[in-house]
Amino acid sequence: MYFSRFTQKSKKVIELSLECAREFGHNRVDSEHLLLGLSKEGDGVASRVLLKLGITPKYIEGKIIEKKGIIPIMPIDLVLSPRSEEILEISGIFADKFKSEYIETEHILLGILQQGENLAVNILKEAGIDDKSIVELIIDTVGLDSVTTNKESKPNYPTRTQTSSKILDKYGKNLT
Repeated sequence: MYFSRFTQKSKKVIELSLECAREFGHNRVDSEHLLLGLSKEGDGVASRVLLKLGITPKYIEGKIIEKKGIIPIMPIDLVLSPRSEEILEISGIFADKFKSEYIETEHILLGILQQGENLAVNILKEAGIDDKSIVELIIDTVGLDSVTTNKESKPNYPTRTQTSSKILDKYGKNLT
């Protein structure tokens, strides 16, 4: 996995995910740690979207403790789980599809949703959040009213006229 395509915010998400897994005593970074890292990052699109949906770091931490517990031993070597590696690969595919040179936090969140079979998605489902709500908020947050080709500004996303359901049909999968 090459992290050169990740923005500073996305790299921070991965660092926070590693810290979270370590604090819980887990020996690998999985989807729930990525979700927690996204929510804790605080500045990126994914963090803002999760907060708008009422998903806070405290809520995610509680769900992780409920589902996996805390192990009192601090792991020495942390690795990305195969599932997390897949999520990050999918996030690169989303960046490519959206014609973005870099992998942004929203691409990681979309990667979590697309991978689908993970604790992070279950945490979101239990909170009553579906993938359509997240995609719609991502669209609203990044302002997809127009397409831009300026690589120094926002990525070249589809226009707002492409509804979120069309984006989901093309790039997502049904989580129900």
